[in-house]
Formats: sequence, C-alpha cells, structure tokens
Amino acid sequence: MIRSLGLLVASASIAAAGPPSPLWRAPKTCPHGYSGTPTLLVAIDGGKLRRIERTTGKVLPAITPKLKTPHIVKVIGETMLVTNNKVLAAIDVPSGKQRWERAVAEAQAAKVGDVVFVRHGKTVERLDPATGKAAWTVELPIGGFQIAAGPSHVFVRDAAKIIALDPATGKTQWTTDIGDANDGELRAAGDDALIANTETGAEELDVVDGATGKRTKLGADTWSAEGAPGRAYVIAISPPTLIAYDLKTGKRAWTAPLLSQEAIVERVDASTLYVTDDHDLIRAFDAGTGKQLWSWGIRSTPFTYMFDGAPSLAYCEGTTLVALDPSAPPVATASISAEGTLSCADCDAGPFTIRIGETVAKTDASGHFAMRATGRGALELTVLLGNVWLPLKSLAAPAKKPYKLGTLTFEMPGQGD
Repeated sequence: MIRSLGLLVASASIAAAGPPSPLWRAPKTCPHGYSGTPTLLVAIDGGKLRRIERTTGKVLPAITPKLKTPHIVKVIGETMLVTNNKVLAAIDVPSGKQRWERAVAEAQAAKVGDVVFVRHGKTVERLDPATGKAAWTVELPIGGFQIAAGPSHVFVRDAAKIIALDPATGKTQWTTDIGDANDGELRAAGDDALIANTETGAEELDVVDGATGKRTKLGADTWSAEGAPGRAYVIAISPPTLIAYDLKTGKRAWTAPLLSQEAIVERVDASTLYVTDDHDLIRAFDAGTGKQLWSWGIRSTPFTYMFDGAPSLAYCEGTTLVALDPSAPPVATASISAEGTLSCADCDAGPFTIRIGETVAKTDASGHFAMRATGRGALELTVLLGNVWLPLKSLAAPAKKPYKLGTLTFEMPGQGD
C-alpha cells in the first residue's frame, strides 16, 4: 500500500464542515511533500527549500539551505526543525535563514501547541525551537524509535515498551510492556496513546490509557490509525470500513463503509474526519457520527496534504498543486453521464464492476456500460480487479455533454511490460 505523504494536524480552528473548493493552483510545484506555517506552505525536496504563499498560491524562489540533505522534522509557527544524519537545525521559513544547529542526528519530534519534544537515540528533550536549548533532558532505557505527545504526557515507544513522561519535568510516569513487535505506529489521542503492532502479521490497534498505562485491544486487521481526545479512527481492511472507537469503553462508536482497503485516515479535528479513499477521493465525515459531509475527486494521486489554517487541503494534479478551502467560491455537486466498453487482454470475461467517483455499477457481459454519477472535482473511472480498483479515466464534473469513451483496454496489474 502507498502511504500518503500528507501531514495530519489536529486542530479545532477550521470550520471544515463546509465543502472546500479550489482556492488556487500552483503549476510545477508537485509532489515535494508540504507542511504548513501560518503564512506559507513549505517543503524540502531535491536539496531545496520550497515555499508557496498560502493565501495566493504564489511560488517563492527556492532557497538552498545551509544544512546539507535535510528533511523536515516538525514545523512550529514560522520555524521549521530539520535534520540529517549529523545535525538538528532550525530554519526561519519566511527568510530561509538557519537559526541554530546542534550535533544531533536523525531526530524525531512531537508537539502540543508550541511546546516541542525531541527524541534522538535514547535521549528525549523538551526543546525551545527559537534557541535549540533544552528545558530538560532524560535518557531512557529503551531505543525509543517513536515519539508522540498529548497535553499531559510525552509517549516514547520501541518494539517492546511504551513510556510516558511528564511534559513539564521529563520524569517517567509509567512504563508498559507492549510485546515484541517488529513494526508499528504510535499516535497520541488526547492524553491516551494509540499503538499499532504488526507482530502477528495483521496490524492490531491498542489504546494505552494515559492515566494508568493500561493497554486495551481495540481491533485487528487494520491500518492508518489516528487519534483525537477520547476517540481512535482506523481503517479496517476487509471489508474496507472506517471505524471510530470510544476510548473510554473500547467499543466501536460508529462505522462507515469505504470504497477501498487503500483508504487512508489523513486528519481529524474537533468536528471532522478526513479520509483519502483509493487515492482518488477526499471524503470528509462528521467525527462524532460518521455521517459523510462531502467528497472531492482528485484524479488518482497518492500525494495529498492537509493543514491547520487556510488552505486546509492540497493535492497534486500531475505537477500542479491544487489548494482547496471552504473560503473559495463554492463549486456545486454535479452529475455526469458516461458510456463506453471495457476490454481486458488477460482477464476473465465481463461483466466488470466499475466505479465513477462514489457511484458503483456493473458492465454487461460484453463490457459495455452507460451510467450516471455525481460529485465534485475530477471523478475517476475505475474497474475492480480482485480487491484493487484500477484507474482508467478522469472525468471532470460538471460536463456539458455525456462522455463517449469508446473502448477502454486494460490489463491486470503487474501483467504488462
């Protein structure tokens, strides 16, 4: 599965229930991998610092950072923490100037508001992003390959343990054994921690209570978990389902069907949960009830980015970055019609299951179809092969005339040259 490069930021500042529309398009700016400061979208790619004005989409001149081959660790205000295999540094994003650097290799970071915690090796620090100085430093008895933070705890985990630290002092609050996982993820869900372990071959999602360190299994055969205070959101793979768990009870709060097992939970804020479904739809759900609020077609791209502030969403349309935001002039949901015939060189004969956006239908035995679909953006025509949707054609909505697609020939994935 292709994991999204997008950044998930939990924030209550965006009234995301309103459907977004295109705010601007920035040509030749994809994919790169963007984070957001209050005024700029920022990325480091190809050794260059790349910046786009958030309100206008204006592309600023690229800057070569002082630090060689850096990658972004965390963005705090207009400051960006970056690292390479030797150094941790801070860059002022508007000017591109480096503020400070320390001999700390391959650091990881977590933040709550403007408070930043950095892990490197077995060391965890509460760091001042303006100066690089540590308010406290602790050495942990574990490797600590991941770090996350909530208001009352800093969580650090390795393959066998998770440790909670006091954010104010760095003192250990509790330690919990989590097995002997070969891989997995760590997320904060308010003051609780979510851990996903793959020791059994199928990813298991657990919650660790922040107050006590008690570990409770939530579900299995899942992936792409994200947390919010009192809730965990995750994708169940078979059948593809979006699940919300109540962390107090450990039970499902609600479920919503998805189109693909390659759906990704991208972001959750106080009211809205954002999912990219099969890399061609951004779908927004009410975080409390699971009701779908809106969707937007994105031309089958794995590159989506989500931010605190406006624009709230961006995705790559080829090499163009498209920013979406509720403040843009609204685009209404539209209907399109499409007709054509599918022909597969190495598949069983039809009928085929097809999808345009969120609308699913079947061809006849000869592969012919005529269907209507509704949506916003670019709706992808895809065909289901096994458990994978194969994209065939992007259809923009609205369309003045029906799409006459003729014969669309395809092959089973991995069977071509």
